[in-house]
Amino acid sequence: MIRQALISTLLLSLSVQAQNTWQNYKDSLRKDESLLRFYTFENLKAEDRSIPSFGSENEPLRAQAPLEIVAGRFDGKTAVHLDRYPLDSRRFILADKVFTAQIWMRVTGVGVHRGNAASTNGTILSIGIGYWDGWRVTTNYPGLNTSLELGRPSPVNAFHIGTSRALVQNVWQHVAVSWDGHVLRQYVNGRLAAEAVYEQSYTEPSENAPFRVGYNGYGIGSIAMDVDEVVVHKRALRPSEIIAASLGIAADVMERLDELQAAFLKKNAAEIAALIGKLRADPRSPAALKLWLMACEDAQVSSQEIIASDEIKSKDVPDVLRKMIYAQIVRKLRYNPLLPVPKDLLTTLFKHAEGLSKEDRCYLFFKKSLLDLQEGRKDESTSRLDNMLQDNELSETEKSELAMKVANALRAAGQYSAARNYYINIAYSLNNGVLSKQLCGIAALAA
Repeated sequence: MIRQALISTLLLSLSVQAQNTWQNYKDSLRKDESLLRFYTFENLKAEDRSIPSFGSENEPLRAQAPLEIVAGRFDGKTAVHLDRYPLDSRRFILADKVFTAQIWMRVTGVGVHRGNAASTNGTILSIGIGYWDGWRVTTNYPGLNTSLELGRPSPVNAFHIGTSRALVQNVWQHVAVSWDGHVLRQYVNGRLAAEAVYEQSYTEPSENAPFRVGYNGYGIGSIAMDVDEVVVHKRALRPSEIIAASLGIAADVMERLDELQAAFLKKNAAEIAALIGKLRADPRSPAALKLWLMACEDAQVSSQEIIASDEIKSKDVPDVLRKMIYAQIVRKLRYNPLLPVPKDLLTTLFKHAEGLSKEDRCYLFFKKSLLDLQEGRKDESTSRLDNMLQDNELSETEKSELAMKVANALRAAGQYSAARNYYINIAYSLNNGVLSKQLCGIAALAA
């Protein structure tokens, strides 16, 4: 009872902290004379049909269909789910070919619209076509790599920069792009991920072309995503400012952060490590920045060190950053099956499985069940595995592949009778129209 009360008090404290941080961020942002559009997506109601702008241009984002309101990136904040229909606003003019656009988004799955050749991709932000004129930010699925294109008149193709830094599904992500008239830059979760020199003229789209959030067509499909915030500046923000915006902090170490962003692109490991070390040791660096630095793969800090750190437990760290880091660690482990998963790391990640993608949840649940089997908790393990196989989010194929993993794990643990039951179910009871004959045959032989 006392423990539950302490947890409730902590959660309330974190919620109040998030609200205070958000208010301070809004107040600071509105003092910036270059702020053009600021869509907060807060306090939305089912009957609303537009999202107001609090920038110097009071141009709301308008919905083509009733808004689908979802929970935002912290408690008490609203956001909007987009897929089939976008949000539109009067487009802003790129004076002197200079702007920065930022978005807080959470990818929840593949969209209903397909791109050219039935590709599964989607537009995030755009003005105009994005290929023959204007610009667009897109992503693909399931890879979730982002790209920035500036349209150029036919027959010249769009100018394109892309990044290999992928978004993580089901957690809030910060994406930003900028152009200072000379260099195009692209950021993922604060990190400068790509840049290219582009000094050609900007091709303005038709007068009625909107500024659009979400599906835009023109060869690109849609992505299912939640949107929590959109910000546009009429200047190119410094790379250090993008880090600060993505973390919701005011940092006094901006010059060194600019140096770090440049080092990321040069891929100079020694320089990156030295700068990260100096920033982590600097007392002016906020806890959120120190945690963000630890999570950079260039810092070479182990996942165990990160989850045991004071920074990840700090009340000054946004919960959205914590969740993003947990998701990144799970993704790293899932895509590198040979990496060891220590018990304390698995236990911590398992506690934070809620809100992760179904693939990440399945990975953690399966790993935790294996641990339970190894430590003699057979009933707890098999109960969790059975619940996983009843998950309606999983397709029949996914369930069968999971069941095969479960059967193999049970057999390896010496639970032959339980393993045989799973093999029999795969071979004879599941929908054979969905399963491969090879899988059913292997299961039958194993049984």
